[in-house]
Amino acid sequence: MHRVGSSPTYPQMKKIIYNKDKAYQLVRVIPENQLKNPDTRVLKEWFMCDTLLRNQGKFYFCRLIKEIEYEEISSNI
Repeated sequence: MHRVGSSPTYPQMKKIIYNKDKAYQLVRVIPENQLKNPDTRVLKEWFMCDTLLRNQGKFYFCRLIKEIEYEEISSNI
C-alpha cells in the first residue's frame, strides 16, 4: 500500500492510497490499539466509508475510487 499526498494548493483534498491496483480516498487512520472489539460496520458508516483496510497495526477508513470506462472521441474536422 502506498500513498499520494494531498495538495498544498487544495488542502481540503484527502490523500489517495493504492492497494492491489485499486485507488482509495483516505478518510481516517486509527491505530488498532485505540479500539477494543470495534464494530467496523458502524465505524464505516460513521466515517461514510465503504472500505476498511488494515496495515501495520492501523485501520485505514477509505472510499473506493471507482474506475470508469470511456471511449475516446476523435474529432476529424
